[in-house]
Amino acid sequence: MRAIRNRFAQGDGLPFADALPESSIEPAIQEHGGGWRDEVFTPVVTPWAFLTQVICPVGCCRLAVARVLAWLVVRGEPPCGPGTGGYCKPAPGCPRAIPQLARHTGRGLHDRAPGTGGGTAAGC
Repeated sequence: MRAIRNRFAQGDGLPFADALPESSIEPAIQEHGGGWRDEVFTPVVTPWAFLTQVICPVGCCRLAVARVLAWLVVRGEPPCGPGTGGYCKPAPGCPRAIPQLARHTGRGLHDRAPGTGGGTAAGC
């Protein structure tokens, strides 16, 4: 478990973007009445940044925003500013959708894990 946590914590940009795809996030957010309030910190990017923040040993908002900034630059998109305001105020519906997203992601990762009949987990 520690090795998986370290892999995500040390990954570049937003490592949860692969484990928690946009196609899973948008319907969950919309189901809970969510919408977009910020162009950068959408209901898709915010959970990726939050999960990265949670597993990081430092765990601060500024580091989460810095990782989003780096992710945007790597993708060739305009970088966001270093301020945490847009990130620290999640869009409506986002907090209520987290448990649903956690269950969906957990099922998906479990299905891909070795010994569960679903194939091989990436990086294992």
